[in-house]
Amino acid sequence: MSWLGKFIGGTFGFLMGGPLGAVFGAAVGHQFDQGQGEHNPFRVEVDTAEQYQTQMVFFTAVFSVMGHVAKADGRVNEAEIAFTRNLMARLQLSEDMRKTAMRLFNEGKLADFPLDQVLQQFRSECQHRLHLLRFFVEIQLELALADSVLHPAEERLLLHLCERLHFSRFELHALKTVLEARLRMGGVTSINTATGSSKIGNKNPACKNPMPF
Repeated sequence: MSWLGKFIGGTFGFLMGGPLGAVFGAAVGHQFDQGQGEHNPFRVEVDTAEQYQTQMVFFTAVFSVMGHVAKADGRVNEAEIAFTRNLMARLQLSEDMRKTAMRLFNEGKLADFPLDQVLQQFRSECQHRLHLLRFFVEIQLELALADSVLHPAEERLLLHLCERLHFSRFELHALKTVLEARLRMGGVTSINTATGSSKIGNKNPACKNPMPF
C-alpha cells in the first residue's frame, strides 16, 4: 500500500477510531491506492454526526465479520459470495460502497483479523440499538446458511458472536430454526431489513435506503 493510501485510509479510520477504524482504514486505503479515490464515496445525508458514526460502525462491522464467518469452514464458496452481493443490493449501496464492502469482507478473511476487538467496539457503539445487534446477527446467520449447510465451525463462531454481543443463544436458535425450515421448503433466506431514512452510499437521494438507523 502506498503512503497516500495509508494516509487517506488512516484518516477515515481515525475518525471512527478503534479496531473498526483500523479495518476500515485498511480497506479504504487499498481503494485509494488503486486510483478509486478521486471522489469521496462516503458522502451521506444524515441528521447528526452520531448517526453517521453509527452507520459507518455498522457498515464496517457487518461486512468484515461476514468475511470472517464465510472463511470459518476453510473456504469462501460461491453461495456466500452471491449472498454478500445480494445484501449489497438490498441495502442499495452505491458502486463505490460495494467495492469498499468487498474489501472489508476480504479484511475479515485474514488470519489476524481482530474479531473480538471488532465485536467489542461494535457492541459498545450499538448497545442501545438492539435492533442493530439483532440485524447484525441475522445477517451472519443467513450468510452461514447461504450454501444450505451450517458447518460446525460456522456454528461455533456464531455462538461466539452471540456471547461477545450479549445476544441470546435461544434467539439465535429460533432464527436458525426458521431459516432452516424455509430452506427445507425450497425457499430462500431473506433479510428482514428495517426501512430507515439514512442514505449511505445511495445514488438516489430521493430513495430511502433500507438501513436500520
